[in-house]
Amino acid sequence: MGHSMGMKPLEIDPTHVTSVPSLAPDLAPFVVDNPLPDSAASGAFATLSGQLAERLNECATRIATHASEVAAFAENVTRADENFSRELS
Repeated sequence: MGHSMGMKPLEIDPTHVTSVPSLAPDLAPFVVDNPLPDSAASGAFATLSGQLAERLNECATRIATHASEVAAFAENVTRADENFSRELS
């Protein structure tokens, strides 16, 4: 199926995708309460849980960023489709 004279294919530049910050949720940081504050293992628990919370926060931020980039790409596709439809009219 070819294009008629004067018609252009849908043009999308996937290398030019920005993020949509308003679509990324505000992330509340993970905070872990130490259930053993008086235990000998308290320090180890605090260190491990702090590292885990930090890693979870990094992952959540990365996921939100990627979701924002996907939303921006979808907006670019929609815009390109609308432009293509206008050219057909």
